[in-house]
Amino acid sequence: MTLRQLLLGLALLPICSTTANAQFYPREAMAPVELSAQKLPADRTAPTPEQRAQIEALETQAGVNRPCNAASMKDLLPARRALLALYKNTYGPAHPATARPLYSLLCHFAYNTKTDADRAERKQIIARLVAIGRDRKQPQILAAALSARASVALEQPGAVDAIDDAKEALALSRQLFASNPKIMADATGLLAWAYEGAARPVEAEPLREEAITWLRSGPQSDPFVLVEAYGWLADNLIRQMRSADAKVWYDREFDVLEAAVPGADVNGLERISLYGQRFGWINPDRAEALFRKVLAQQERQPGSTDSKNWMTLWNLGKTARLRGAIDAAIAYQRRVIAAIGPGPDGDFVNKLAQMLSQRKETAAGASPIFSKALSAHPDDPAIIEDYANNLWTLGKFEEVLPLRRRSIEIANARFGPAHRETLRLTQNLAVALWMNQRPAEALPYYEAVLAGYRSEFSAIPEAANAAYRQELSGFVSTKASELLKLYWAVRGKAESPSDAAARAKGFAAAQLAHPSVSAAAIGETAARVLAERSGKAAAFARWVKARDAVMSLDKSISDAAQRGTAADAERTALLARRPAVSAELEAAGAALRSELPQVFAMLRPEPVPLGEVTGRSGLLHPDEALVLLYPGMPKYGAQMSRGLVFAVTREGSAWSEIALDGIDLATMVSDLHSQLGHPRNSGITILEPGENTSGLLRYDRAAAHRLYRALFGDPAVAALLAGKRRWTLVPEGPLLSLNFAALVAAPPPGGPNGDFDPGALRATRWLGLDKVLAVMPSVDAVRLARKGPAAAAAAAAGGFFGMGDPAFRGVSDPPGQPLPGTRRGLPDAATSAQLARQPLSHSGVADPAMLAKLPRLDFSAAEVTAVASELHAPADRLRLQLAATQRALEQSSADGTLGKSGLVLFSTHALISGSFEGSLAEPALALTPGPALLKGIADPHDDGLLTASEVAQLQFNSALVILSACNTASGAEGGDGFSGLTRAFLLAGARSVLATYSPVVDEVGAQLTTAAIAGYATRHGDIAEALRAAMRTVAADPALDERGESMAHPAAWAVYVAVDPN
Repeated sequence: MTLRQLLLGLALLPICSTTANAQFYPREAMAPVELSAQKLPADRTAPTPEQRAQIEALETQAGVNRPCNAASMKDLLPARRALLALYKNTYGPAHPATARPLYSLLCHFAYNTKTDADRAERKQIIARLVAIGRDRKQPQILAAALSARASVALEQPGAVDAIDDAKEALALSRQLFASNPKIMADATGLLAWAYEGAARPVEAEPLREEAITWLRSGPQSDPFVLVEAYGWLADNLIRQMRSADAKVWYDREFDVLEAAVPGADVNGLERISLYGQRFGWINPDRAEALFRKVLAQQERQPGSTDSKNWMTLWNLGKTARLRGAIDAAIAYQRRVIAAIGPGPDGDFVNKLAQMLSQRKETAAGASPIFSKALSAHPDDPAIIEDYANNLWTLGKFEEVLPLRRRSIEIANARFGPAHRETLRLTQNLAVALWMNQRPAEALPYYEAVLAGYRSEFSAIPEAANAAYRQELSGFVSTKASELLKLYWAVRGKAESPSDAAARAKGFAAAQLAHPSVSAAAIGETAARVLAERSGKAAAFARWVKARDAVMSLDKSISDAAQRGTAADAERTALLARRPAVSAELEAAGAALRSELPQVFAMLRPEPVPLGEVTGRSGLLHPDEALVLLYPGMPKYGAQMSRGLVFAVTREGSAWSEIALDGIDLATMVSDLHSQLGHPRNSGITILEPGENTSGLLRYDRAAAHRLYRALFGDPAVAALLAGKRRWTLVPEGPLLSLNFAALVAAPPPGGPNGDFDPGALRATRWLGLDKVLAVMPSVDAVRLARKGPAAAAAAAAGGFFGMGDPAFRGVSDPPGQPLPGTRRGLPDAATSAQLARQPLSHSGVADPAMLAKLPRLDFSAAEVTAVASELHAPADRLRLQLAATQRALEQSSADGTLGKSGLVLFSTHALISGSFEGSLAEPALALTPGPALLKGIADPHDDGLLTASEVAQLQFNSALVILSACNTASGAEGGDGFSGLTRAFLLAGARSVLATYSPVVDEVGAQLTTAAIAGYATRHGDIAEALRAAMRTVAADPALDERGESMAHPAAWAVYVAVDPN
């Protein structure tokens, strides 16, 4: 089962908490404490010998020294009450010794609480125990009492109140019971339940790990204790959508259960079936093999029958269905029904009907079963949806629609609109409508699905595992892409939005189609620092509190819904609280957005409305066009494969479908990027007319022109762009790798041979030489730069700061090489491929061994010093080799050196998020690892990886930042390309960023960089305009024509991209 299937709502078995057991520390641990308390002076009078005899008799009768689960019988209640009365009349009601009968009475209520009066008395008993523990300085009693109170709190809606008690109980247990693995496992597990109950699984995860460690350190008399602990950790990871991580622990459960089969008795075999059914979905083949072994052993037992072995048969039916073996699944399910009947509420028969519904030839037999079930449970959304699926299989589409609408109404009321089950049902209806050529009806349902998943994505906490962000980000992208193509499909049709309305909604959806994982990874860490720096810490704290309250309440609603109709009153009360809690979050968010929009944009990036971009009061200048490019979803094929282009100016907007299949588009972008980016073979030109070029690497100008036409050739789009001198481009997905400057805007002269001819190359109408191009990570980044509080900041005047030539091994390298007349900037291809398949970091800290394998940039130091020399910068403004550390950079930020620099240059590797086996959660610059890391001390603040989150915490002052590094501006589908880094630099105060697309010709690089910097100073901080002028100068220079490396080739001049929102 894939994580996407989980997101679509395939049911997981309920996670059954056993927190009641956590109320009671083992008797062998507590009894000595209780007996010792009897030696303390009585508050009233010490028991007489006769009273002592009565106490002993009542304690034996009540089973005081037995484990609670073995002494919870109702008929023991009178003896327990009599025992408590005797203690109160002798030792006194608040005496430490009286904790003993109080715990005995609490044991009764742990298993026999039925009425409000019972619940009230249980709370009163716990309060008395807490008071005895605190007031009489009895830490063992206090620990057990706090554990009991936390356990009771976990039974109620919302678990926030349980956290403090569980924390204190665990702290006390660490002091008092560190030698008792059972107590320590229960105490860590209780705090984990509390965090999970408050929708904080990230904080619960390490506690689940610790509980396993404690259990494995103790006696292993019951292997199923470990099975439970493994399962709870795996369930926690599933809550974080980390199915691959969870599988590890589910497999450990399998290991224990498989090992237990050979020696298991009848009860043991039943327990194996019971525990195994919780996680069979993760590996159906392995689960089936396990259950077959169990069944074979059960059937060898004397008197074995299907009625005794029904759970194993049921499990075999489930695993067969998961494997797609429907006939076998049906056969097993029929055996279960024949053995023990239809099951509670007909559940077993309903499961059989689900199996029958999966094939058209058997689906008719399921219809009467579902009809009967629906008569008995008319408001059960699962049964309604099952019946709808059955009718869908039979082709009765018109009967399906009202059922699915009804199931959505019920789920909305029961779970809430953003619950995954509600979204799954809504998605099913939306797909059905679109498949049956009713896209206009499908629109509101698709919109609701996207809104629901965006709500969950926006609430991901700071400490969440990166896999959670990545999975949910991808799911949001998919839903936005589906909705975007639906807007395109319905534009201007009857009963659908007009073309203009569909375009406006599509423009917003396109901005969500490729959400930035790295922007989320920057997250609350950077946002909190920025809020504090701006004096808005209170506003930020209010938002965090409101966000957490919503998450906790939603978790309580979901838990109540899982308990069925018995919890309807509780769920209704919770749902009634939701509007007020939501309103507080909305208000807190609005306040934070108003007081500090840059921070809120990082936390909750919102699409920029089309109406805010266009018009005289919009974001754009009179001579500017904004172009948003959505690349499509090739893996889905058909109409989902092609992308869309949005062109926006002050005068209006237009949109068009990209005239290429998504696979062809991605292939063409990749080919063109490779043709420009080869470190040795790109940029070769002929030495004389007629030279044989068959063995040379060609930059295919004809393909570059076809791509230009596919992107910008639609008549409506072309007409809007024609008169605009400056284009601000916002590419997504694979288009992040496209070097727009090297596109060809008109049929190229000279034919294929002209691709190598300096004269033909200079006669080519290159887009980057024709237009001023700026590339931006998002439309929102443009809005923040132009409408935010720093929008009017002028380009900074000031000195130079350069960092480069890091010593990736943590020791000094030999002197670097001088700038040669060849290309540089890319490591050896084999090295790159090998490194990308290995993890670069662990738990957010760089692996020094992997960092040491990064190839040195031999000419990095020469580049930094050359630029410094051109700008007459002193040596103390350079950070090279061992000085090129994150700590040194942060110190330069803290002491104002960065803030006083008008130009900041980084010459090092840029690493893209998601690379290195997914270990890199966000993009980063590779620097020199600090000394602590090399000694084996994890130091995320000086580990040699400057992540986007850490960049955002630096302080620039309207500086131009140059990222002269390996493939800084390159992107790939699913990766953020340069967008995460550039967004972080802009947020940290940089006015603009200049990043490299491909390796640089060193002789040309210095000329191009120097010319761009000079133009930047004279063009009022317009780096995009300055870059175009510099590129024109370089392209026109014939100095290298005779060497066969003409600067007319785009490999020489089209190496930088300007990220300039101003």
